[in-house]
Amino acid sequence: NIENVSSYHTSPFSSHEKALLLKMLQWTGKNVLPALDACRVLMQHVGALEALADEAKFKACILSVLRDPAASKHQLMLAIRVLANFVARRPRSEKERKEGKAPESVIQFVSDALDSTSKCVAPTADPGVKLSACVFLSNIVCWLGMNKIDGKLDLCKPIVEVLCPLLLTPNEKPNAVYYALVAVASAGALGEDIKKLAASKVEVVPSVVGSAAQTTPAVKEALEDFIKVYSLS
Repeated sequence: NIENVSSYHTSPFSSHEKALLLKMLQWTGKNVLPALDACRVLMQHVGALEALADEAKFKACILSVLRDPAASKHQLMLAIRVLANFVARRPRSEKERKEGKAPESVIQFVSDALDSTSKCVAPTADPGVKLSACVFLSNIVCWLGMNKIDGKLDLCKPIVEVLCPLLLTPNEKPNAVYYALVAVASAGALGEDIKKLAASKVEVVPSVVGSAAQTTPAVKEALEDFIKVYSLS
């Protein structure tokens, strides 16, 4: 079932497959890379998502990679991509979709992952790791906004705080700039408190990322939306 990606929307994910994956995720160093890559892909598998979404061992393994000071850039990048796909693909209950009531365990996991990922958007972070982190943070904001999740501002505030310095750093990679712009603009659209928090930090963003906007159409479009949300001239 796992190797047939085209049937991920219908194929089952057995308890044996789950147990094997959880065992592989406990491997260390470069040995864990295949397990992380498998998880990244399996976040698009309906059965795997249902089996792993509330699995404490799965969450602990992913967080342990992010918190490991010896983790390689490849480990970090794959772990964050697992998280990005988890947030984007995780099945939502009717209560979550209609009332914004996400499971507390999911909120806590995302919050813990957010705390452990903030270092990955620092100016000195590896470009691939940084891009993966920006995608993850952008996915969080989109999930919070689209589902009107209770407590969304509490999660959005730290995202804005860690991404604004990236947007104020000249010559960042356009792809990272794009996702950072989308995340911070989308967060600002969710509430005035976010706009006030970011007000003093976003004023010069257009001039800093202007060169990327000139060469990358997606960045140009994202910057235009950013300027509208924060009423910048």
